[in-house]
Amino acid sequence: MRPIYPSDLQDAARALLAAPARRRPEIAKNLLLRAQVADKYRKCHNRPHPEFGVGSLGDAARSYPRGPLPRGCNAEYLACMQVMIAAQIGNGDHHLG
Repeated sequence: MRPIYPSDLQDAARALLAAPARRRPEIAKNLLLRAQVADKYRKCHNRPHPEFGVGSLGDAARSYPRGPLPRGCNAEYLACMQVMIAAQIGNGDHHLG
């Protein structure tokens, strides 16, 4: 998986915003898996994965429906960021930019 940048977390949080709260941890893990799959595909085929992009978390998140970006960091948006960060920490593969 490619390094994670703040814009990737923002895209991932928007994908989580579009989902029911109970499904968000599962979706966060799936986003990480999609990014890993896409990165391996990109390295093997020298082109982006047709659905999941180049292996960034942001590209993986854009393969999901996304909620609108809130005007500010409201409680629900921050909860989605927390779910995504917890999934990344739990993944044990810390690709920080």
